[in-house]
Formats: sequence, structure tokens, C-alpha cells
Amino acid sequence: MTGVSMTGRSQSQRQSAGMSHITPSGTNQALPLFDRFRDRLPVSLAVRSREGLTTNVRRWYGAADQTGEIAMVVPPGFAVVTPYIFATEADAYVRFLETAFEAKEIGRSTASDGRIANCQLRFDTATIMVSEASEAFPPSRAALYLYVDDADEAVVRAVSAGAEKIMDVDDMPYGDRQGGVRDPSGNIWWVSQRLSSEPYF
Repeated sequence: MTGVSMTGRSQSQRQSAGMSHITPSGTNQALPLFDRFRDRLPVSLAVRSREGLTTNVRRWYGAADQTGEIAMVVPPGFAVVTPYIFATEADAYVRFLETAFEAKEIGRSTASDGRIANCQLRFDTATIMVSEASEAFPPSRAALYLYVDDADEAVVRAVSAGAEKIMDVDDMPYGDRQGGVRDPSGNIWWVSQRLSSEPYF
């Protein structure tokens, strides 16, 4: 999935992108664009009916302001930067995340062979995306900073689910109680319990 902000584009650029009439009063003119890309959208985002676009176009594409510009929209539960992880055997990786970190699957779309094309998982107030790795998109290697209520318990749970502990839980000089694990896909998770209400800097 790729999010595109239309802010700052000229009228001709918006027209070439097929977005110039995506306003509350011109929703029907966006339907051909929706029909073209509907089946590529994750199930959790795509309302699979033309009527669904009418009620959700503001949420998906943004509403034009008084100048006619399209404002960037960040869906609820997402951040402007959202982790997107490619994993071998993505379905098993999703189950690991659910067990290890108590992630909640929001929804998924699958390819014709049944493999995960896009799966979205909620971690409290944050969301990540997971997709099956391929030759074109090999497995990701990332480091993620995960806030938890109890770092000791969370690290034990992650290791029990199949993670490798790479750092014992300890109190850090920057106000976190933190441990580290490497998940089965090779990503590092810094499991952190914030002990202070003060910012880092």
C-alpha cells in the first residue's frame, strides 16, 4: 500500500491522478478510480460496493478544503510513518506477533495462492502491516521500539512464543525499563516500560 498526499499539487496534476473531483459534491466522479483499484485494497479498508465509496471517500482520500486542495488523511490507528514488514511465512509471523506481543489482527487481504498480501495488526494505539516476502521484496530486517506495561513479563512472553532474547531487562539511564528480543523473522524489538512521565529530551 502506498499513501499519496495530494497537498500542494496543481489542478492539472490532480486531474491526471484522477482525483480532481474527489469532493463531497463530486463523489460519483471518483467511482471509476475506485473500481479500478478496489480489489487491490486490504479488506479492512475496502468497502466492496460502489455505495461504500460514497460514504467513505472523505476518510480514504480526504475532503477538498476551500482552495480545492486535497488534505492528507492518516487513518485512525495509523501514524504518518507506519512499519511495513515483509516476512517469510507471513501467516506464522502474524501468529507470533499475536502471541508474543498481544497484537490484534484488524484484517488481511490475500493473493491468489493464499499468501498474505497485506495484514494489519494493532498494537494498542499503533498499527503495523505485514506482507509475505518474495524475491522482489525480501524479508525485512528492522528494529522496533515497543512500549509495554511490564517489560519483564513481556520479554518472557515473547521468548516463550519463539523470540530470541538479546538483552536482559534492566533499568536504563533514560528512564525506561527495557529488554531486547529478536523475532523469528530477524527483526529486533526493544521492549520498553517507561518509568518516567518526562520526555527523553
